[in-house]
Amino acid sequence: MLSLTSASPASALLRMDEPQRQRALKRLGHTAMVYAVAAGFVAWICSLGLLPLWAALLQVGYWGAGLLVFFMLLRSGRVYMAGDPMLVFAQVLFGISAVALCYAVNARWQGLTLQMLFVLLVFDMQRLGRLQIMLAAWVAVVTLLTALLVSYQLGSGQDELMRGLFYVALATVHMPLLAFLAREVRGIRLRQEESRQALHQALARLSELSSRDALTGAYNRRHGMECVQREVSRQARGDPACALALIDLDHFKQINDHHGHQAGDEVLKACALIARRVCKDDVFIRWGGEEFLLLMVQTDLATAQHRLEQLRLAMQAYPWAELVPGRGVTFSAGLAAPWLHEPAETAIERADRSLYRAKQLGRDRVCVAEVSHG
Repeated sequence: MLSLTSASPASALLRMDEPQRQRALKRLGHTAMVYAVAAGFVAWICSLGLLPLWAALLQVGYWGAGLLVFFMLLRSGRVYMAGDPMLVFAQVLFGISAVALCYAVNARWQGLTLQMLFVLLVFDMQRLGRLQIMLAAWVAVVTLLTALLVSYQLGSGQDELMRGLFYVALATVHMPLLAFLAREVRGIRLRQEESRQALHQALARLSELSSRDALTGAYNRRHGMECVQREVSRQARGDPACALALIDLDHFKQINDHHGHQAGDEVLKACALIARRVCKDDVFIRWGGEEFLLLMVQTDLATAQHRLEQLRLAMQAYPWAELVPGRGVTFSAGLAAPWLHEPAETAIERADRSLYRAKQLGRDRVCVAEVSHG
């Protein structure tokens, strides 16, 4: 995933996010290990006198310089190619040039070098697009021809030239097959990625459904209690305070008796919709039946009381006549701010007692629990 980070007021710099940058560096590390093995092989055949020292130093130096450049580019996190933020295609082209260099200076090992090219293309082409795959394949053929001519200029004989042309012709014949194979592997990888994403979305959806009340869309009691306990624990560690409100719809039984349970369900859904609109940053929980719990995080008691009054007025202003003709819908609420180190259950009990007091005083109001132990 990419993100835009402002480099200056007049421009924006495209950057990789941190997980993608780490994946790019990890992939480059795996590539570096392959080059390290190849460098060991070059050192070995050089020690046997089968390769001049200058040729060994040229190859290892070229590989090391290329890897260092890619490391610096990827470590910066900057995106130099919007369609290829991890520089995969650039690394493939570098790998082809590295193989071609080996092909040019290692006349005795051209068959092995060609096998290295095939492995490189099959391994990396699965990460490329269709056009990039075809381009890389033909770049490889042209580069091998160039390397063969360079090898001939460096002193390889006529026999080596003819054998090299045979290898290049063999590569040209196999290149379309390799490109097709790479496309198929890429297609399989993309389908697997789509399946993983679909599975992840399905699991996320199941997790969401398991935490929501099916009727109102509010959080269910189990998940709500986990949220309350988490916030109370944070407050005990010195985080900003929270507030709890138990909300009960007034005379809800009469709505069910006179208008039917279908109308009652519609009223509950409308109440949840109003609460999500007015208290959008809070956690709205269906506590049971017509009773809801509102968890207001990082909210002091005065602010919480003001928000509840806003919710109460919004409930009064809703066009209830469309759902329950001739009736309005109001609620009574008990509000409590958890004390320091107070268990969540105790704070909810204090809010419940305040709710009971609000009903005794005539309903359609908010009563606040005691604010201290005293």
